[in-house]
This record gives sequence, C-alpha cells and structure tokens, in this order.
Amino acid sequence: MVLCLPLRGYFVVNAYLYVDEQSRRGFLLDPGAEYAKVLSVLKEKDIVLERILLTHGHFDHTGAAHALHSTLHVPIAMAQEGKRYAEDPYWNLSLACGEDVRLPEVEYFTSSDRPEFQAGRVRLQVRAVPGHTPDSVLYYAEEESLAFVGDTIFRGSPGSTQFYGGNAQDLATSLVREIATLPDETVLLSGHSEPTTVGEEKKQPYFQQLLRH
Repeated sequence: MVLCLPLRGYFVVNAYLYVDEQSRRGFLLDPGAEYAKVLSVLKEKDIVLERILLTHGHFDHTGAAHALHSTLHVPIAMAQEGKRYAEDPYWNLSLACGEDVRLPEVEYFTSSDRPEFQAGRVRLQVRAVPGHTPDSVLYYAEEESLAFVGDTIFRGSPGSTQFYGGNAQDLATSLVREIATLPDETVLLSGHSEPTTVGEEKKQPYFQQLLRH
C-alpha cells in the first residue's frame, strides 16, 4: 500500500507511506512538515512505522523527521553523504527560509552498497542517484514496480542542481544509469510532482538528449 501525503511547510512536499497491508508495518519517506498530520494518518490507518527513510537532506524533505523520531522512537535513515545536510541548516536550506532544521540522531547507510529495508512483505532497495545533492538516493520497490525518487526526477523534467552540493553531470549520469535502466513500467513517485513512469520520461526531449550522449 502506498499513501501520498502532501505536507505543507515552507514548500509543499510529497511524503509517502509504503506499508504492508497485512501486518500494517512499513516506512515513511520524506516527512517534510506537518508532524501532527502525519501522526493522525498513522493512527487512523493503524500503521506502525519501521523507519523514516530520507531521499536526501534538504529541509523540505526532513523537517518533521526529528519530531516523529522523538515521539514514535523509530530510526531515521539516510545516505552517509547526507551528514552535512543533517547537521548544517545552511546546507539543508532551512536557514534561507527562516527555519533551523537539524537531525541529531540518524542511522547513516552506504548507498553504494545498495542496502535493503524490509517491513512485513514490502521491501525497498536503495540506489544512489547523486546530482540534486550528493546524498540523493531512490528507494525501489521491485515487486510493485515503484520508485520513490525524491527530487532526482519529476514528471516532465529532471531535478535541479542549483543548490549546495548539486552537480549537473552527476545528475545526468544518475538518470541514465539508475532511472533509465529501471523497467519502463516503473512508477516514479517524486517529492514535488504528479507520478510518472520511466517509459514516459524516456520519451521526453531532455531524456532523449541525455541518452544520446
């Protein structure tokens, strides 16, 4: 089961719940804001979180993570390269938006090792997709042909590389090596757009240009 939770902070971000319907256990991805709303949904749906998973360290994806961790006592996991974003409100962009977001307690993983997270019958594979930020990852649910991609790719466009740590060449490489090689029917669930598929994005002019180089 996948639930999209549009959460409104300084920006609106799509957080996601990915849950095993039988056991009601699962994961929360990118809780950027509205801590109370998230708690309400968890209670209403009778969901028990195994972990909070972050696609990258920008504050609009992490803003409610620490409060949820403190209340629910579930770990927060993100790529090792995200440590600076977790600790530095300048780098995670929160200071520029009048906030001070920090994550003092995080379980860091090495994304190049492609770790997996499992809750009941749902399983997520981690794939490194640096470019938007050095720590950007996607979480791939192969059995259900889903990928939670954060800000790496949106419907009709690639992610931006204009912020601290962004790198356009890294993003292009990630799109070609990690997104384009997923099955065309894979649904891409991003932080700031409607869902799309790998096949649909590969038809777009920006992606065609990447594939030619």
